[in-house]
Amino acid sequence: MSRSASRRRRARLVVAGAILTSTLVLSACGSSSSRATPPVLGVPASSISVALSQVGCARDDVCVATGTSLSGVGPVATAQFATPSGHWVTLATPVATAPSLATTACSANSCLVAGTDGRADLLWRFDATTHELMNATPPPGGLGVRALSCDAAGNCDLVDLGANGDERFSFSADAGLTWSTPLTMSWASGESVTSVACAAIFNCLVSASSADRASLAVTRDGGVTWTTLTVPRTWTSLNVAQCRRTTCVALANAGSSEVVRTANFGGRWSRLATLPGTNAFACASLRRCVAVGASATNAPRLERVNGARVEPVTLRYVPTGLLNVACGPRRCAAVGATTLVSLPISS
Repeated sequence: MSRSASRRRRARLVVAGAILTSTLVLSACGSSSSRATPPVLGVPASSISVALSQVGCARDDVCVATGTSLSGVGPVATAQFATPSGHWVTLATPVATAPSLATTACSANSCLVAGTDGRADLLWRFDATTHELMNATPPPGGLGVRALSCDAAGNCDLVDLGANGDERFSFSADAGLTWSTPLTMSWASGESVTSVACAAIFNCLVSASSADRASLAVTRDGGVTWTTLTVPRTWTSLNVAQCRRTTCVALANAGSSEVVRTANFGGRWSRLATLPGTNAFACASLRRCVAVGASATNAPRLERVNGARVEPVTLRYVPTGLLNVACGPRRCAAVGATTLVSLPISS
């Protein structure tokens, strides 16, 4: 073969190699695009006159969303539930005079929705099997429920406001059907309780806030005694989302929203991730969580939080910011004032 023919052959091989490389790159790009996470779609709420504000998910991924109105015009409450596939169905609400909802917590087969009805505790119980929302009996003498926590076994803990203005702690071993005698939490006097999270029925963390400062206390005997714990002075609020034994994950506000974690039941916290302004935070496990909120223009935001990794989720047909979120083992549900969202916890 002549020297010039050899050069022409090498040139053809270089061109062929470049074409093959380009083809492989384009093919890889196409396959990556085909695996892109699809957007999460919102659906309109059944009521446009009563805004949704609460949501909870039971162990079988049946979720319940509720809201109330004190406008004095039209209905005072609305509710819907989602099937495990994410289909939302309208739900009848119990009779109430002036309901205002503050918190929701779920066990394996039911959810408790709580707040105040006039100047008394309000407590509703959603049965995730029969799909009924019914009145339940709260602890006696309360002026309004502040926080709830339940585990899969039906152990629930409740903080409400007593007649003397002090925060009170009660527990239930039957998913909220009956409650222990409320015990005053003197450490929280003058503060507003923001969350209760328990590793067991008697072992709980309760967070509160006053002015621009967060506080935290732990009980290991069902509220008989409390020990206050030190949290960073920069935290203005703290909401503990979930605990397993001595490990808990929470959302702290320190100018921005921070996902924080403790391995010794609140004794010391470390920051996992920073989020934009967040309205609510819920977890399916200690590592798999979802945060929701709104931008400065009230555009909706939703992020999956996997450990320290934050993954923004694209939303469609969600016109305003999201207010609350809850998670079952495999799906989470979020609500805006007039919108419902259901999504798998991992894409």
